[in-house]
Amino acid sequence: MQPTSIADRRHFNVLLVLASVALSVVAILRDPIINDDGVFYLMLAREAATNGIAASFALFDRPLYPILIALLHQASGLPLLAGARLLDAALLALLVVNFTRFAVLLCGERSLAPWIALLVLLFPQLNEYRSFLVRDFGFWALLFGALVPLLRYQATQRWQHGLAWAALGAGAAAFRPEALLYLLLLPLACLRGETKALRAMSAARLYACIGVLVLPPVLVLARFDLLQAPVDAIAGTLHASLRELREGFAAASSSYAANVLDARAQDFAPVSLAAGLLAVLALKSLAVLGPLYCIVLGWGIVSGRAALPAVARGTWRALLAIALLIVGCFVLGRQFVTGRYVMMPCLLALVPAALALRSLSVAARQTGRERTFLLVAGIAIVLLLVDGFVSFGPQRDARPQAIAWMRANLPAGARVFGNDRVLDHYSGGEFVWDDMMLAEELILGGRAPLAGVDYWILRRDAHDRALDAALAGYAPRLTPLGSFGDAHRRIEIYRVAPSNP
Repeated sequence: MQPTSIADRRHFNVLLVLASVALSVVAILRDPIINDDGVFYLMLAREAATNGIAASFALFDRPLYPILIALLHQASGLPLLAGARLLDAALLALLVVNFTRFAVLLCGERSLAPWIALLVLLFPQLNEYRSFLVRDFGFWALLFGALVPLLRYQATQRWQHGLAWAALGAGAAAFRPEALLYLLLLPLACLRGETKALRAMSAARLYACIGVLVLPPVLVLARFDLLQAPVDAIAGTLHASLRELREGFAAASSSYAANVLDARAQDFAPVSLAAGLLAVLALKSLAVLGPLYCIVLGWGIVSGRAALPAVARGTWRALLAIALLIVGCFVLGRQFVTGRYVMMPCLLALVPAALALRSLSVAARQTGRERTFLLVAGIAIVLLLVDGFVSFGPQRDARPQAIAWMRANLPAGARVFGNDRVLDHYSGGEFVWDDMMLAEELILGGRAPLAGVDYWILRRDAHDRALDAALAGYAPRLTPLGSFGDAHRRIEIYRVAPSNP
């Protein structure tokens, strides 16, 4: 099972791609309804395909992902959604291959490849995301792809590896700007050499590689007096991020002090809130890893079987520190975190977990318990697949039933207004994006559109009395057509009566 020759490694990578694509197909068949962000990306892709790439930039400052969807649509003739699905399947397959190559190079052990590939393919949280449309797939795939030449650069100090690292890192940053932090900080983790001068030169070469890639577009922009706009945009983004972190945490600390703490303890609100948020981050990371991965990793740490080779520890720790710095700032600034934001530290945790799992296999073989190990491993694989692909809870907001009803009953191209972008998208109608984003605010303010609208599609919480009261004012113009869901959350579809002449 250990890939040794170039041909063996190529066959192994082909198997990884096929396995990843198969998992993506299963995920899409299991849950074909796209996520909220996916509607936004499809809208940007449609804008790029219809009105050109500049139109996407006018709506979103990092539109590479929807632009790729639009280009694939135009080149292949596939519908935008099919093109997005194909792109995501390719990016996820690239992630699996690149992450496996990264782990093997980091640890210097080719025999680790099957174990790390198995863990990343079975990772439940990643498999849950396979039916989503998100630009994170490109960020993860290209970032780990960039780490492969970075590790080679550490060993060879060759310029071509440094340039490949910088180029792939820039590609990852085009999907998510967090990659820029890796580009700026990782060279400091590559300080290797017998003397301080050699270590400093090693990092300086990497920064020079970034400069080589940045210089040509800077010169072109400067030649046509267009440099100021991107510089201002980068500075504005950085300033806005820092301000959001500072003001968001300050506002949360004030609210926490006023509503939770005693007056005598309010001075400790910032420290207490930060500790609580970081604890939430740790718990969320453990939840994303899942119980089986946590057990294997915990056993490896306690037994000393998860320790990385000494040469790899500095780079791995630097990567983990940067990943935690990014997600930690996000949590402190916004006071919430989702699974996607902790994926980088969780993926990095799969490397020591793979070392621990391989040690378990070796120990089982040496003690004559290989059959027991295989039985337990088989059960674990089934549980991980069930965790990643089977949902035991209620269907997501009754959307499948509502979507099926709309496809059967609403005319194509009808003008709709609603507060759920997914439902608006699947209605097959035309909707105003800004109205949808501000739907509840418009309804509560008595400014929701009725003229020129054929249908309202609302996702409602049964306990939202303010929305109930506001909707009563629109009742004379709204005819209920369908209602889906339960007593707690419902989807309601109304026909809008034309205004009297």
